[in-house]
Amino acid sequence: MNSGYTLLSGSVNSSTLYSDLIVESAINFELIDINKKRYYDLRSGLWNVSLGYDENLYSDVIRCFSDLLGRGIPYLDIQSYKNPLYEEVSKKLLDFVGIEDFKKVFFTNSGSESMELAIKIAQKSCGKNGKIVTFNDSYHGNFFGGMAVSGLDALINNDYSLLKNNIIYLPFPDNVEKCQYIIDYIEENYQDIMFFVMEPIIASGGLNFSNSNFFNKLLKILKERNIISIFDEVATGFYRTGNRFYLTNLEEKPDILCLSKSINNGITPLGAVLFSKEIERKLIRKDIEHFSTQNGNLLGMVSAKITIDYFIKYEKEIFYNVNLLEKSFNKIAVQYNLKYKSKGAMASIEINSPHLLNLIEELKNIGVLVYIYSDGRNNGITLFPILTMTAEKYASCVNIIFKKGLHYA
Repeated sequence: MNSGYTLLSGSVNSSTLYSDLIVESAINFELIDINKKRYYDLRSGLWNVSLGYDENLYSDVIRCFSDLLGRGIPYLDIQSYKNPLYEEVSKKLLDFVGIEDFKKVFFTNSGSESMELAIKIAQKSCGKNGKIVTFNDSYHGNFFGGMAVSGLDALINNDYSLLKNNIIYLPFPDNVEKCQYIIDYIEENYQDIMFFVMEPIIASGGLNFSNSNFFNKLLKILKERNIISIFDEVATGFYRTGNRFYLTNLEEKPDILCLSKSINNGITPLGAVLFSKEIERKLIRKDIEHFSTQNGNLLGMVSAKITIDYFIKYEKEIFYNVNLLEKSFNKIAVQYNLKYKSKGAMASIEINSPHLLNLIEELKNIGVLVYIYSDGRNNGITLFPILTMTAEKYASCVNIIFKKGLHYA
C-alpha cells in the first residue's frame, strides 16, 4: 500500500518494524491493534512513554489541555510573551533534578534538539577551539551536532557530519583498563579539548554501563582542566536507572544536562537543556541563537508539569517497582545460556543471528513488543518496560523472550 508519508531510516519508505501492526488504542502497559489484539509494550520506555498509557495521568492532562484551549492559548511565542507556566515548569524541573548549581532551563522539542543546543552552548562558552570527545558506542540524536558526536552511527553519519574532523571517539568505560585510558587521555590532551559529551549508560547500543566512581573522577578532572561536560540523560533520566537520574548519586555534577523523552511521557514533543551558573556567566554578552517555532509550547509545558507531579506523587511506588522489574529480569536471565545485561528498568539480551527479525516477528505474534540493538559488533534485543508494569507480567514476557531467543542464538 502506497502512503502519503515517508520515514527516513536507511532509505525513503513508509515501512515500520511492525509493518502490519496498526495501533488503535492503549491502556497501562499494553497496546491494542485494530483487531483488538493486545501486546505487552517492552519498547516504548525508550520512546518516551515511561509511565505507560495511564488513564489517571491522561485525565489530568485532558482537563488542563481543555482549559488552555478554552482560553485560546495552546501556543504562545515564548520569545515575545510571558506566561506563568514558563516559570512554574522551569522551577519545578530544576527542583526535581535537584542540582543546586543549575538555575536555568531552555525548553526544546526533543532529545536531538537538546543535544544540538547543548553543543552550541558548549562551543560558545568554552572560549577556545579544539576537539570534542565522546564515547564510540554512544547515541545523541539525529540533528547535525548530535549525529557528529554519536559514535554508534559514526559511519552512517560520516557523509554529512559538519564536525567530523573535530570529534575524538573514546571507548566506553565498561572495564578498568578503558576507564584508566580515558582519564589518561584527558590528562595528556586537555589543552586541545573543548568539551566532552557523555551518556552514563549506552541505551541504544545494547546497554553498556560503567560505575559512578569513574564518572565522578571524569567530571572532576574535566572541571579542573576547564573542559565543559555535557551529560545526556535523554534515555536514562526519570527513574529508568532506578534513581530519578543517573547523576542523582554522583558527587560531581556536569555543566550541561540534556533531557527529553519521559519529561512529559511523550504527550507532546518536549525536551530541556539545563546549565550551570558558570555556563550562564560565560554566555553573557556572547551572541548565541537557537529557536524553533514550538519551543515553549504551552501544551508541552502543562503536560510536563502534570507528569513531574505524577512522578513525585508516586515516587516510592516507582522506585519499588523499578527495583522489582530488575530483580525479576535477573532471576530469569541466570537460568538461560545467553549473554545479558540489566540496570533498573532496562535490559539487553545478546542474540547474534541473521534471523533476528524473524524472532522479533515471532514475539510480536505472541503479543510481546521489543527493541532491536546493533553496535556494529553484536546484535540483540533491548527491553525498556513501562516503569509501572507489573513484575509478574514482565517476568512472563522475559521468560518467553529467553526461550525463543535460545532457538536463534
